[in-house]
Amino acid sequence: MKSKEFKFLTLNTKADWHKGESENLHISEEGLLIKSGFQFIYESAISSDNLLSELEAIDLAVGDAAQLYLLDEKNRWIWLFDSQRKQLRSIDFLENLFSRPTNIAFSRSTIYVSDELQLSEDTFETRIYGFTGSTWQIRWDTTLPIGVKVVDLAANAADGILYALLDTSDETSFLQHQPIIAKYHPSEEQTQSFYRGDIQKPTAIALAPDNSVYVLDSQPYCEKVVKFTTEYPLGNTVIDFTRMRNAGVLPQDIKPSGLAVDSEGSLYIGESRSLPRGEEDTRFIWQFCASQQNNELPQPKLIPQYRGAVTKLAIDKYGRLFVFNAEARVVKGFKKLKQFLKWHQSLPNSKELPCGVFSTVLDCATPNQQWHKFVLDAEIPSDTQIQLSYLITDDDYDGELTKPLINPKDALIRHGKGRYLHLKIKLIGTTTQTPKLKSIRVYFPRLSYLRYLPAVYQEDEASRDFLERFLSIFETFFTNIEVTIDDIPRYFDADVVGGDFLNWLSNWLAVAVDDNWTQQQLRDMVRNASQLYKLRGTKEGVAATIELLTGDRPLIVEHFPQINSNQSDQDNEVQNIVNNLYGDNPFRFWVLLNPLQVENEIQLQAIQRVIETDKPAFTEARIKLLQPWIHLDRGTYLGFNSYVFEPSLRLDMGGAISQGLVLSDIEEFNESGQIERRSRLGIDTLLN
Repeated sequence: MKSKEFKFLTLNTKADWHKGESENLHISEEGLLIKSGFQFIYESAISSDNLLSELEAIDLAVGDAAQLYLLDEKNRWIWLFDSQRKQLRSIDFLENLFSRPTNIAFSRSTIYVSDELQLSEDTFETRIYGFTGSTWQIRWDTTLPIGVKVVDLAANAADGILYALLDTSDETSFLQHQPIIAKYHPSEEQTQSFYRGDIQKPTAIALAPDNSVYVLDSQPYCEKVVKFTTEYPLGNTVIDFTRMRNAGVLPQDIKPSGLAVDSEGSLYIGESRSLPRGEEDTRFIWQFCASQQNNELPQPKLIPQYRGAVTKLAIDKYGRLFVFNAEARVVKGFKKLKQFLKWHQSLPNSKELPCGVFSTVLDCATPNQQWHKFVLDAEIPSDTQIQLSYLITDDDYDGELTKPLINPKDALIRHGKGRYLHLKIKLIGTTTQTPKLKSIRVYFPRLSYLRYLPAVYQEDEASRDFLERFLSIFETFFTNIEVTIDDIPRYFDADVVGGDFLNWLSNWLAVAVDDNWTQQQLRDMVRNASQLYKLRGTKEGVAATIELLTGDRPLIVEHFPQINSNQSDQDNEVQNIVNNLYGDNPFRFWVLLNPLQVENEIQLQAIQRVIETDKPAFTEARIKLLQPWIHLDRGTYLGFNSYVFEPSLRLDMGGAISQGLVLSDIEEFNESGQIERRSRLGIDTLLN
């Protein structure tokens, strides 16, 4: 059966896939894949059943190498926990320094701790200490005005700048102008303040990679997240929980608690509402995308891997998320891994596998058409599937799709006749693997090997159906062979063939392939092989080959054109200059390359090998890489590596630099190396 007897419709380009409808699929020029993204995977936990039983943690900070700094209010200690080795170590020699430690923050050079000192029954004083990370010596400390509380601390891990979130809601009127955020340099006093009058109950602070500062206001029915920057110290609201409740985006009873920002600027906020005893825990962490616009209603993404109350959130430089739950006295760690995504990410503890669905309608333009078969070009790893369902109609979509075909690389279309073929393709993968659908081709009309058999084989409908499906096995085998034979010309086209066949074609044409050539250079050599063979062993052939490889035509200097039997004294002087530059060997020629024609010594050696292959017999070839300057009698070629323009540089109103004046330094005449000016690393300059 000849493939020319069929018509077909094909989906194999990005534009084709975009004409259909897709859910949870990534569309590219390579085809369809399940979408991938970063997911938090449970890694470890510190609970009251083991390590936390020794302390009463009220705050935590994340250090380098998955280290956690836990602040113990009861013992007035700092505990250092290595979450990978599961080791806990106490910093207990600071207990006499602290009165009531409240918050802790980490930077690469400094550990910050805030401490409240009760002065009387109604008054207290807050002090912030900065300790060195290795010796725990006090680097600096500062005292806040009486009555000002530190609610939370955040430090820039790189430069050590500290941001203290303050609460002055209980203070007298003369403190009403206290800032909501105080910014401190690690070696100086307060450097900047941020004000925001409508923040009523600040509870958490977090720093973004661009040094923006986010504050969570947990005032009931007025909850919001405010963003502060150096340019806008008054801040602007980026998340309004009341607005999101009214829009049905978040649960009505949500009570936000905890705040963190990842390296991409996405915000993470937990919940802390109380639950009746025995009720299923529906408190989760919500992720707010960093790319949302200011006036756009945020569409938070639920992180189902964690359930429970959140006291504090922290993210380290590797993207690990740490959740502190003071209610359950537990700290949980989650690592961030790239996985293929489930279709319904918002369903916690869903057993659904990662999958995506594509649907489209194909029109053959002929009513009552009997379609023939599907041919799919796909990569289907183990434990993954491609399911294909279809429906054929002559009018609008009306009816049920067929039972899915599993991994149908080549399958007959058995049900229905009609103009429209409604397709539904489902890709099912795992968290680490996805099938890839590169193309799908649908053939019509129905033509099978059954038509070559006597009519008696088509009389019984059941036997006819079985025999047609049985013969389709051989039909597929022979059709594939015919398609391969029909496509043979493409294997001899340098612009189309690729991979190993391009190397095979170059060997067939005796092209001396160099491992350092790019695929495009090899294509150019194969495409022009016949013309290059005609010029092989000539000056023109060498120049044409180098031009194909480098994009620029070289200059070739031969000995005999410079020789004149009737030379004058002036000609003899010119001849001496030529001999000094290129020697007097009559069997030697020079290939001159412009300064930008090669980038490194590897390319220079590749060109040398090509010249040795293409040069005339019994000749010697040399390569000279010209320098980008004008130096008479030293390899200067106008229009190649040197250019002359109209004089334009003037020293004053009446003066101009003459042709005989050179501005330079002494070192240049001593031929010292000047990087990117007169020397090339790896070609004529080496660094020891």
